[in-house]
Amino acid sequence: MTFLTTTAVKRLVVDLLKSIAKQTTNTLDDKAVEILEKQLFP
Repeated sequence: MTFLTTTAVKRLVVDLLKSIAKQTTNTLDDKAVEILEKQLFP
């Protein structure tokens, strides 16, 4: 379970969410991913 809390996994999740958010037409999800990234990587 400690694997899920590593920086590499967090970065992977953020990158995946960014790529998914780019495929949509609204900017709300882009802002949500940005906030998540700031919380995970201060």
